[in-house]
Amino acid sequence: MLVAEKSPIPSFKGFSVKVFRQGRTNLSERRLSRTQVVFVPTRGVVGVFLHAAHGTVEESLLMAAWQAQNCPQVTLPDENHIALFGCLVPVRCVPFAGYEDVWMQEGELQVAFKRAIDPVKRRAHVEAFARKALLDAAHASLETFKPRLKRMPQRIDICPLRPRILGQCTRDGVIRLNESLCHLPQSVMEETLAHELVHLEHFNHSTAFWLRLTELLPDWLPRTLAHYLS
Repeated sequence: MLVAEKSPIPSFKGFSVKVFRQGRTNLSERRLSRTQVVFVPTRGVVGVFLHAAHGTVEESLLMAAWQAQNCPQVTLPDENHIALFGCLVPVRCVPFAGYEDVWMQEGELQVAFKRAIDPVKRRAHVEAFARKALLDAAHASLETFKPRLKRMPQRIDICPLRPRILGQCTRDGVIRLNESLCHLPQSVMEETLAHELVHLEHFNHSTAFWLRLTELLPDWLPRTLAHYLS
């Protein structure tokens, strides 16, 4: 169980700080051998994992992690940006293009309209692009897991799920990913996918499940932090 604690450092370079301590009662293979830090740009939060025996977080630790990850200053998205896999991407509209399409070009998401810009259509086009990007990323990740899997999923669906549920797996092998994963860092999607893939072998959260997940994705635990912070 991860327990959130009040951080002695309320903010850091635009990020609010939350500390999560892992309880002593957890499975030994799930315990952290060292402190780990994860930045979530779209949420404006830095989360710190601590082993149960560790002390408080020092600002020097955050500074070292910041420099190692080259993290940006937090800027929350507005109507002219989209949060895509933890990064802010500018959205540029092209009116009177004679066609409607959306594509990525030089770090910008370009949205073309047949006529004048329609805010409702713009949002629909951008969301559709993000869902497709998430599905493509999920299939790419599946290929990396494939050699180590005992059972492949029937298919992967992108759909709206409850906010705290990032993924689901059915007994007939269908994996559903929450469409909100397109806004979180891609590492969270990869952890969610690995979690659901292991459910194809263990349809529970038994000790065997966690051992298999650790075998498939050894660093799955710090990847879950962005989910907790969201």
